[in-house]
Amino acid sequence: MLLLLSGLLSGLVGCSGDDDEPLVECPSPSFLSGLITQVEAIQKEILLLEAQLPNSQGADRTALLNNINQAKEREESLKDELLNYRHCL
Repeated sequence: MLLLLSGLLSGLVGCSGDDDEPLVECPSPSFLSGLITQVEAIQKEILLLEAQLPNSQGADRTALLNNINQAKEREESLKDELLNYRHCL
């Protein structure tokens, strides 16, 4: 799980981690695990929604695209929150 979190964060920022001052206090490991689980679930949701796009038309396609965009926004929000805890790794 720690590798997954490192992978998520490394894709978002190019910091060394050593030079950064802590942004916030470290939460419990279960809290961080919960955030990671949510990001993974949203990523799966996005993949499932995107898989439906080729067969969709009209209003269904528009609804799918809206759902994908909303899921991506939730994912980015969670990743931003995880960035606050990058010093906790």
